[in-house]
Order: sequence, then structure tokens, then C-alpha cells
Amino acid sequence: MNRPVARRTGLAVPVAAGAVKCPLAWNAKRVGTKPFGRGLRLTDYQDNLGIAPMPSKPPNALLHGTLDALILKTLTRGPLHGYAIARSIEDATGDAVLIEDGSLYPALYRMERRGWVEAEWGTSELGRRAKLYRITRAGHSQLAAETATWRRFSAAVTKTLLAT
Repeated sequence: MNRPVARRTGLAVPVAAGAVKCPLAWNAKRVGTKPFGRGLRLTDYQDNLGIAPMPSKPPNALLHGTLDALILKTLTRGPLHGYAIARSIEDATGDAVLIEDGSLYPALYRMERRGWVEAEWGTSELGRRAKLYRITRAGHSQLAAETATWRRFSAAVTKTLLAT
């Protein structure tokens, strides 16, 4: 079975049997697509089905926001290093969502610059030196905003997909 391959990937979502990479940052230019709903394009939906070429950019910031929200939610349980954050998300989702280093660390650095997380050097559970990330007050506010956005988005998609 041929699956689309992104040059840089982040989240993996289950599709039929197995998981395929869902790109967070695409490199190719989007050509000849038509609008499909608010900010979405038909080709974005087709990408998830594996029948269209990869788009050049995400339709909106939802994919980036989703990764940020997953990281922030994970950090509400306490400070963790990057590898532990990724494993925690993968464990919590039963490996339905796979976080790759190429998406995790840029997201952590971006969130650190925005003041949503703080980082300090500490010791991992294996006794090794590791950079530990902790959610800030601004991060808690951002998590609440992203969770509300996700609820509205998922409710709208569910309402549409499950309409009779």
C-alpha cells in the first residue's frame, strides 16, 4: 500500500490499518486547490485518505496548536524532558499519535520563546543530565484557549461527519 510521505513530519494519525504521518510543516507548493470549508481545502482531506499529493502548508494553525496543546497538557503532570514528553503522549494515545524529534523540539523551543514553558537542566529518571520543561501560567492559559478551540473544531467536524 502506498502511503504519502512528508519531508518533515510530526503527528501520526490512524488511517485504516496503521498510522501514517501527518505533516506539521510541508515543503512543496500548493497548486490548484479549491477552498473546502473555512480554511480547509479538499486536498487536505484527500491527504488523510492518501489519495492526493502533500500540500505546501497546513490549512491553518490547528495542527501546530494540537501539538502544542498535547505537550502543554502532558506538562500539567509535572516537569519532563523531551523524550519523556513524547513517550507520555504516545502512551496516552495508545501509539495512535507518534511525536517525532523533528517536530517535538522545535515546538518546545517555540513554546519556551513564547513563555508557555520554562526549561532548566536537571536529572532524568535514568540519572542522566536532561533539559526539563515545565508549564508556566501563560502556558496554562494557552492550554485552556487551545482546548476550547479544539472542542469547537471537533464538535463541528463531528456534527458534519455524523449528520444523517
